[in-house]
Amino acid sequence: MKRPVVLFVFSLVGALAGAMLVLALGASPPPDDVPVIAGIMVGTGIVTIVPFYLLFQRRVAQFTSLLWVLMGNIVIIVLIMFFNVFISARLMFINDADLVLTTALLVFAGMTALGFGFLITHTITERIHLLVMATRDIAQGHFGTRLAETGQDEIADLTQAINTMAGSLEQMDATRKAVEQKRRDLIVWVSHDLRTPLTSMQVMIEALADGVANKPEVQQRYYAQTLEEIDHLNGLIDNLVELTQLDAGHINLNRKQASLRQLIDDVLESMRARAIQKNITFRSQIDPAVDPITIDPEKIQRVLANLIDNAISYMPDEGTISVRAVAKGD
Repeated sequence: MKRPVVLFVFSLVGALAGAMLVLALGASPPPDDVPVIAGIMVGTGIVTIVPFYLLFQRRVAQFTSLLWVLMGNIVIIVLIMFFNVFISARLMFINDADLVLTTALLVFAGMTALGFGFLITHTITERIHLLVMATRDIAQGHFGTRLAETGQDEIADLTQAINTMAGSLEQMDATRKAVEQKRRDLIVWVSHDLRTPLTSMQVMIEALADGVANKPEVQQRYYAQTLEEIDHLNGLIDNLVELTQLDAGHINLNRKQASLRQLIDDVLESMRARAIQKNITFRSQIDPAVDPITIDPEKIQRVLANLIDNAISYMPDEGTISVRAVAKGD
């Protein structure tokens, strides 16, 4: 409560000083009248401002719209000006005709001020209404909502802040959707990566169990390939953590010098048992100029395994799968 009182005192002193300065420059009243005029101004100021201020403070919480709060404020200002001038004129014993004329002029000025005040207030509340509608749209997930940034006042600053917030939310939402899509893709990729060595091991173990692979050298090769596929599975499981880095848009590559010929031969050999079941023949043609090559062997092996696995799955029986590697420039 101390701050409104201080503001009231300063505003009253400032108003009194301004009025007395105008009188001194324009009317030059007798020295004996100056204290009387000053006393009337101070008295009417206190009598009018204090009651209206207390009334407004009690009623402000009952307003349901900022428009009516601002209009109420303007009405009180007009009434304060009207009563101050009317009471002061009455106390100065001006004649009735002048008092009526003064009252009419005050009514005209007051109504004009109210009309202008309504227009200004409506403009302000309309801008605030647009802010409210925009924030509701953003709260409902419409992050593309933007407001026209006009003016240089606090509402313009708030508008800019809301637009910035909406832009950040829109970018975050796009990132979230991209991460969700990558996560779904990751599940598909991991399922496929795990299925490929499992299928190869199943075929080789069934061949061993059914006695189809009855030659010792074939059995030994199948055992060795099964162990390799188990190691491959362990590698895939270890790489699940690494694959989750795709959500962040990058994945670490362990590049090193390797033989692409050897890599292709190993992949084809690991899938040969499955290819035999469908009477599929493998054919590879590797340009000697390819090796050595700088790659991430594990990931290139995964790529080749997926491609060849798809080829086995979707091509007719008794077909041929050809793998060709050539050097082209760098």
